[in-house]
Amino acid sequence: QQVDLMTAVGYGNKDNEATGVDLNFNHRLARIQVLAYENNAEYNYSVAGVRLVNFASKGTLNITANTNEWTLEDEKTTYSMEYADNVINIYSSSQTLMYNSYSERDYNDALVLPQTLTAWNPETDPNNDAEGAYIAIKLQIKAAASGTQIFPAAAGEYGWAAVPVPDGLVLTAGNIYAFSLNLTTGAGYIDPEDKDPEDDTTETILGDDIMFTLKV
Repeated sequence: QQVDLMTAVGYGNKDNEATGVDLNFNHRLARIQVLAYENNAEYNYSVAGVRLVNFASKGTLNITANTNEWTLEDEKTTYSMEYADNVINIYSSSQTLMYNSYSERDYNDALVLPQTLTAWNPETDPNNDAEGAYIAIKLQIKAAASGTQIFPAAAGEYGWAAVPVPDGLVLTAGNIYAFSLNLTTGAGYIDPEDKDPEDDTTETILGDDIMFTLKV
């Protein structure tokens, strides 16, 4: 469970002892939501987890009366949640994938440092040597008619499917960024963390990118 960070600055002296000082608190982190939907009658999709890959994870917040600025360190991390008790079946209505426990509806958005994201480029950097940012979902795809598993190859397993974030996306403190993934025409790329590092090609799942909309 993540904890939000809010700060406020106020000044007073002995004259304020009785009346107090007003404090206006503001959020100092950005919130990310990942949702998904699909309208493809040929396949059934289910999701067992989601992760945000290569996001800045450490920094120092300088708090003054006029500024609240983060100085970020170079270290990047992966924010990951996998459902311990159930999976989410994807339907035509967009639904959140951000659960600690799906059966108990323990809903949990990701809270991240304000930052500008440099996206993974699957065409020029298949193995993501530059550590670009992307979203991945732990996905299983089956043929709707026969129930035959399409992805991943190992029956009963789930595999990570990746989609790059918008390059240069600025995450601002206090804003909510809702990525709604559309799996109708494609399921994205094999996660670069799961592919052979000697393989310099980029493999798509079902032949196309994951399309998405971003609402701020």
